[in-house]
Amino acid sequence: MKKLWKCYYYASEGVDYVTDFSINHFLSKDSAEYELLLFDCLSTPSMRLYSEGSTVTRFKKIEALADYPIARRHLFSCAFSGENCGRCEKCTRNLLSLDLLGKLDQFSKVYDIDFYKSHRARYINYLYINRKDHYFEELYGLFMERGDADLRQVRGFMKLVKRFDALWGMDQPDSDRKAVALLSPYESENYRAAIRMAKAYETGRGVLPSEERRRACLELVADHYREEVSSGFEMSRIGLFDALWKLNDPDSYGEMLSVLYPLARIERPRACVRIARMYMEGRGVEKDPDSAVEWMRKSPASRNKFALEYCGMLLATDSEENHAEAVDLCIERFDETGDPELCVLISGILSEGKGSVRDMDAAVDWMRKAYAAQPNTYCWQYADILMKSGRDIDFYEVINVCFKLYDRHGSSKACEVISDIYRLGRGVEKDTNAAVAWMGKAAELEPVKYVRRYESVLDAAGAPRYYAEAAGMCRSRLEDGGSPAFSALLARLCRDGRGVEKDLGEAVRLMRAAYKWRPQWYAKEYVGILLESGDEFGVAEAARVVGSDLGLVDDPAHCSAIGDAYRLGKGVEKDLDKAVAWMGKAESKDSRYLGDYCDLLMSIGDQKSYAEVLRACRKDAKKRAAPESMAIIARLYRDGRGVEKNMKESVAWMRGAMAQDPDKYRSEFVGILFESGRDQDVEEAAGLCKGRYDQVADPGMCAKISHLYHEGKGVGADQEEAVDWMRRAMSLDPDGYSEAYYSLVAKTGPVGLDGFLDECKASYESTGFASYALIIASIYRDGNGVPKDPDLAARWMEKAVFTDPPGDFLGYCRFMESLGDPYAIAAVERCERHYDETKDKAVCKTISEMYRTGTGVKKDIRKASEWMGRCWGV
Repeated sequence: MKKLWKCYYYASEGVDYVTDFSINHFLSKDSAEYELLLFDCLSTPSMRLYSEGSTVTRFKKIEALADYPIARRHLFSCAFSGENCGRCEKCTRNLLSLDLLGKLDQFSKVYDIDFYKSHRARYINYLYINRKDHYFEELYGLFMERGDADLRQVRGFMKLVKRFDALWGMDQPDSDRKAVALLSPYESENYRAAIRMAKAYETGRGVLPSEERRRACLELVADHYREEVSSGFEMSRIGLFDALWKLNDPDSYGEMLSVLYPLARIERPRACVRIARMYMEGRGVEKDPDSAVEWMRKSPASRNKFALEYCGMLLATDSEENHAEAVDLCIERFDETGDPELCVLISGILSEGKGSVRDMDAAVDWMRKAYAAQPNTYCWQYADILMKSGRDIDFYEVINVCFKLYDRHGSSKACEVISDIYRLGRGVEKDTNAAVAWMGKAAELEPVKYVRRYESVLDAAGAPRYYAEAAGMCRSRLEDGGSPAFSALLARLCRDGRGVEKDLGEAVRLMRAAYKWRPQWYAKEYVGILLESGDEFGVAEAARVVGSDLGLVDDPAHCSAIGDAYRLGKGVEKDLDKAVAWMGKAESKDSRYLGDYCDLLMSIGDQKSYAEVLRACRKDAKKRAAPESMAIIARLYRDGRGVEKNMKESVAWMRGAMAQDPDKYRSEFVGILFESGRDQDVEEAAGLCKGRYDQVADPGMCAKISHLYHEGKGVGADQEEAVDWMRRAMSLDPDGYSEAYYSLVAKTGPVGLDGFLDECKASYESTGFASYALIIASIYRDGNGVPKDPDLAARWMEKAVFTDPPGDFLGYCRFMESLGDPYAIAAVERCERHYDETKDKAVCKTISEMYRTGTGVKKDIRKASEWMGRCWGV
């Protein structure tokens, strides 16, 4: 082939190689910018490559070719396909050039001229957007000279857009309103207006925020680009993707991927950047910073236009090499551009030690550069990094920065930071007075934002005088018109008696004022204070507010509180139906209130309530497999409440609860297995108990195994084993199982009684537990391992009952009756003497019962009534 060509002339892009030629950072540039050097490197001794026609513009070249017959049949310019698509940038440029020359129809064999004419407005719009681009600048000027009507119309509307952007950039309420007034009439018909109005509805600048209208605007933008994509404008895929990205609807993630795929497949830079974002945020694909980095690297703009975003992706990976690349790229770009945002990123990298050794001094220095370049923009990031350094000298610099911000702009945030520094004593001497005063300034400047912070500083200070000062400030501001935030703060002070006399009525009045001022902000607090007031009006008003259209019915805490008020009759007439209704609302919004709801229904105790408990718990168990709900269902089946008793179902539900939370429900599950009485269930219970003991030596499991052997369930009855297992339980938890151990030994008779009485007495002496005295009394009465001794039995029984607090008087009398009449008579006399000495009404009922039944005394109904009257204070 080299014998056929000696020279190859490449049509130059028309780049200015004289006044703006540089090979710095050439990898991120279009190769046309350095093709002079590139072609020389690619040339060989037998064939030279030349960049030709660099002094002639693209339009002039088309003009020269326009009358060339071969060009009219074979001109090819497309960047996308094997034949001219008529939509890409190169085809667009040629079509606009031919339009200017009036030669469109002559090129109908190489371009779809009918399509161009039917979509001419779109081409003209593209020309206007790119009017400052090197390749379109000349064309735009020529169209303007010709006075093109379509361009004039586009230009007229774009003046409105440009004016909007200028006003919006001022970031002032008045300018925002003016900006919105310019484009709001066009938001439903022009995609450029819709893009900007979507931003206004999102931020609430110049217009009330509205998610519905924001989405409507973005849907219009998406439909505009969908139409362009369907017409073959490939690069409109980017606009469609961006609109769908802002909508952020998971149902559209598939469309986002399919829209970008044709461009990403051929590695179009802007498409690669957007695929990278999808991987970075996990939209439509699994989140993967490494894949995001790979896609971003496919875009040449990753190292210039998108350098900040690319660095963020590099830092999100776990690769130290990527971190180091981010550091180098940031420094490189800063040297080129001086962009202070790069200083911020470098500072963050150094403060975290990513890609380099952590260096707070260097981090502060880099942030200082950003602050020096744009003080208003980076003042708070500078303050944050200074405080992050932790050095007093840096805190001192922060406070000076904040003083300047307060003096120049009246910054409320500056007041907050100054207050915090004085409160902590960092860089300055700790000063509570100054901390309170500066936070008070912040609250006065922005009450809604800082009154709560002001209140927390007051609480930290703790001195009554600060609360009094705060109350005075609130009253003063309220007299001047004030803010609901001050009314709410004064209400809290009155509610708690901080700095003012406690007055719930005044607290309700003040919070009601705040609520009427800003219902959405203060409804919850208003309801809380109403419920705390505890009167009938308060609870009824709270119920009205919660049931209003403020969305507070979604607050389960308030619904629960109102339910409690009706359940207890607190401030309102007791009404269990209303209590159930309100508690049901709480439970329907938050499953954490299911337990309270079920407790309320269970306390009512009828089958209808039990059935509702079963329904609510079944629903909760199905929704989130909650072990608490499963356990309640198991108990209902066990007891036959709200449903027919069914131990098999009870076992199944409690098994589910134990599977979710073994430690909490194992013991109860074992109990239900025992209670079911089925051999396989009892055997399973025995296996669970022994297995649990082998794992953690659980005293509860030892006790259950003891009961198994004692009752002969699942294992052969064996009293020695029963005593042995209960002894193990006692050794693991003496306080919890000593009584059970001694009680079991006493029941078993002679088995295990060697030395038992002495152990029991020693335990009584060391603990004073009445249960030990009761066991000893029973042993002497029954003669278990010792001779029967009613006197000792009576003496130990008195120790068991006449304690502080006293024990079961009726049981005492019944026990003494079992010893014989003399002891029964003595028991009644002892009870009467106890009443004379202590006026303990608890004993009156027992004495009344003795006279009523004639136990230990002569039966006497009159005396029985007298003693019962003493019991009730009659």
